[in-house]
This record gives sequence, structure tokens and C-alpha cells, in this order.
Amino acid sequence: MSMNTSATIGSASGILRSRIEEEEEKQKAQYRRWALDDLMKRYPREKIYEEIWAEPMIKVAKRYNVSDVALAKVRRKLNIPRPGRGYWEKKAAGKPASTRPALPVLN
Repeated sequence: MSMNTSATIGSASGILRSRIEEEEEKQKAQYRRWALDDLMKRYPREKIYEEIWAEPMIKVAKRYNVSDVALAKVRRKLNIPRPGRGYWEKKAAGKPASTRPALPVLN
């Protein structure tokens, strides 16, 4: 095999690899979209947003029959902002707590 032939094969192999990688990325993106859609069917995004700003996540999680950790993972995946550390203690003490941000658009 000549030097030119092996360079051509190497180049074709690189192109094929990049196309395979592109296809894998498309499939991953489709899976992520499907997974988000599935989560949003089980956990209505706007409703959870309202609920976690109305009371602590552990109480909200009990209503959905999941742990607070599971709900936190769902919240992160659905890009739902949550109250910061000490928010509920400040509210209980009658002190000003952080303001509630708007629900961001889901990408």
C-alpha cells in the first residue's frame, strides 16, 4: 500500500468516525429530550415550581411519594429554581427572605 493510499484511508476513517460521533450526539440529545418530556408528564414543572416556593421540598416530595433527594434531582433536570439555604427559617422568623426568581425557559 502506498503512502498516499494509507493517508486516504486514514482520512476516510476520520470522516466516518466524526459522522458516527455526530449521530451519537443526536441520539443522546433525542434521549435527553424524551427523558425531560417523560419527567414533565409525571412532575408538572410549573406546579412543582409553585409548590417548592410555598413549602419545604421534603413536604412536597411526600405528596409525590418520592424522597426529597429524588425531587431535587427532578428539580435540577427541569431547571426549576429553589429557595436558598435558610429561606424557610427566615420566613418563619418574619424576616425578609430571598425573592423568588421567575421560572426559566426550559431548553
